[in-house]
Amino acid sequence: MSVWTEEELDQQIEEYKRALSACSRAQSYTIAGRTLTRADLPKIRSHLEWLKRQKEVLQGYPGPIKRRGRPKR
Repeated sequence: MSVWTEEELDQQIEEYKRALSACSRAQSYTIAGRTLTRADLPKIRSHLEWLKRQKEVLQGYPGPIKRRGRPKR
């Protein structure tokens, strides 16, 4: 069970996609002696993957199937 609604997850995914796009254009810039450094691309990508998994859980996606035992030879 997820603490998010599907609409909230969709909104966050869109925001992180915009952040990914902005970061891919420029990591940091300086204006009037002040510097802004954006978040790391790998962190944004990993959070997008996490949001995707949360949405799959909310939609009932079963995930990988785990089997027990030994394979036949």
